[in-house]
Amino acid sequence: MGSAATRGQRSPARNDDLLNACRVETRLPVAKDGELRTDEFEVRRSAVTDIDAGETDARRGDVWKLRDLKELRGDDLAAAQVYLRLAEFFARRRAYEGSQQGKKVFDCPIPKLVGIPRGQLPRSPDCKAVNALVRPKKDGQGKFVELQIRFGAAQLTRRTEHARKLPLREPSRRAEPMGLAVDERWAWHEFGHVMVYAATGELELPFSHGVGDALAAVIGDPDSKLHGDDDPAVAGLTYPFVKLNRRHDRPADLGWCFCGRRSGLRALGGNRPMHIYADYFEEQLFSTALYRLYQCLGGATRDLAGIDNADDRTTRWRASDYVVYLIMVAIDQAKGVKLASGFVDLLIEEDKARDFDVHADWPENSPGRQVQRRRGRARKVIRWAFEQQGLVKDLPVNQLHEGVAPSPAVDVYIRAAASTRHDGSYAPVPLRWSEAPQPWHAEGIRAQGGDVVVQVLDRGTSKASGLKVRVWWAALAGGSNPLAWQLIGAQDADAVGTFRFPRPNASDQYWVFAEVSCTGDASNLGADVASPTEAGELMELVANDNNCGLALLR
Repeated sequence: MGSAATRGQRSPARNDDLLNACRVETRLPVAKDGELRTDEFEVRRSAVTDIDAGETDARRGDVWKLRDLKELRGDDLAAAQVYLRLAEFFARRRAYEGSQQGKKVFDCPIPKLVGIPRGQLPRSPDCKAVNALVRPKKDGQGKFVELQIRFGAAQLTRRTEHARKLPLREPSRRAEPMGLAVDERWAWHEFGHVMVYAATGELELPFSHGVGDALAAVIGDPDSKLHGDDDPAVAGLTYPFVKLNRRHDRPADLGWCFCGRRSGLRALGGNRPMHIYADYFEEQLFSTALYRLYQCLGGATRDLAGIDNADDRTTRWRASDYVVYLIMVAIDQAKGVKLASGFVDLLIEEDKARDFDVHADWPENSPGRQVQRRRGRARKVIRWAFEQQGLVKDLPVNQLHEGVAPSPAVDVYIRAAASTRHDGSYAPVPLRWSEAPQPWHAEGIRAQGGDVVVQVLDRGTSKASGLKVRVWWAALAGGSNPLAWQLIGAQDADAVGTFRFPRPNASDQYWVFAEVSCTGDASNLGADVASPTEAGELMELVANDNNCGLALLR
């Protein structure tokens, strides 16, 4: 949606003057004859399509052919939107697959996929429902032939003058239905089921209806205008333009937790009969935890006063690109995973497995960006994001834990500047590179007399031991110049505390980077002999590992 002031003004039933301000140009790379088909998918007519327009029985079930490529309305518009959503899905898979220079990313191929705008739904054979579903289609011998995504009609109240080409009839007002695929969030929820089916042969996971709501939230957020909307409460709605109460901001301390009594699927221990319908409780747990991960990795980089810029937008999209990648790969590997904790392990293992380097040219009309991440830099944030949703690792399924999970056994940290991160957590803050103080910078590093002082704290439930603290400094680097780090010193200790190092001989302001590791909690810097020299990679390292701290001193 575009620039209309409020959600009410962006309603599809509003007049053209308001809606035209919300339009964006789009590419529709269809065949010359307007047929909506590619080698990977096709858009097909349903039995209820275009009944009012005199559709013949002979064309129902055919591949969709657009009648007017210049101005799409009604069912043609709905079909074009299904086509675009499917194209976006496969384009992202190809980009992620191509990011590994020939190494396979996805093991499970997507079966033949058919999108049906205004498709018949079990409780709405006329498709007049704000709903969609994925269903495997079999032939007369019971053999699987294709996977269908059926989209309902999201808006049936808008009408325009339409002269029927029938004798002795006055022009009538014909409904202009808007297909549900106009909402990328809803489409990606269904794509979640597509990927689960490709990986497991089932449409749902044993431990959740799916993780499609997480895909919807993370993909729909970077360009969202809802954070400064007329009603701030809508920012946490996963599907803000329909009357659903599915959210991705559910608080664990109100019972929205993985190991609490409300998590009925967990109580089954992974032995859920798959014919039993799962509601959206567990799915909202996943969407909340994974949206939190996205925010921690950069998705919270926006000015809530409504001031936004291209750099903030790029940071949000980079975080979204990576979290969606992790989710898609984890789904691809989910066969045999019975519990939510197993899915989280897949996310962490994929983050640790390989560097990420992808060219992203979405959303449409964006300039594109190269997204690079070092392997293993998000693993701690992934675990923390799910701990905040009450996921207690290795807790037996017959035991309960309500609220946020306890801290890990060992977790040393350098205190950050933002009050939300004082306790060593990874609470979302804006991630911007600047030579002015930022909330992800360290408060636990300071200059005192002739020393640089580093304070190391412990949020673990057991006493940390075998600590090693290393500290570097670098002069300010102008423009795109890399930072040239010099080691100040390293110290070993048996417990957390305050560590002093000689102050560098710097004439003015200088950067100090400190890192602490201990038995059971190694930093993400690993065996590297110095902090990254490039600003973006340095920010990624420090903001996503509480073992590391960066401060600008004088």
